[in-house]
Amino acid sequence: MEKIKVMADSPDPNDETAHLRPVIEFLKTSGNAPKDDRGFVFDKGGYGELRWKKAFNKEKILECFSFPGSIYFHPSGEIYDERNALYLIPGTDE
Repeated sequence: MEKIKVMADSPDPNDETAHLRPVIEFLKTSGNAPKDDRGFVFDKGGYGELRWKKAFNKEKILECFSFPGSIYFHPSGEIYDERNALYLIPGTDE
C-alpha cells in the first residue's frame, strides 16, 4: 500500500491547517471524532490544537501516512506539526 504524503505546509493560504486534512479525515473515518465542533483552537502564542475523543492508533497512522520531518508523534502521543505550531491531541479512550 502506498502511503499518503502529508505536506509540511498548507497549500491553502486561507487555511493554515489544510495539509493535515488527510490525517483528520482518516481519524474521523476510523471512528474517532473531535472533542467539540470548534475545530482548531489557537492560543495567544499562535499554537493551534485540535483535541480528539479517543486515543490514536499510532501504528495504523504511520502505516497510512508519510510525514515530513517537521510533523511527528510527540512522546506524549500528540501529532505535532513543529513548523506550523499545530497539535492533534488524542483522547484517552476511558
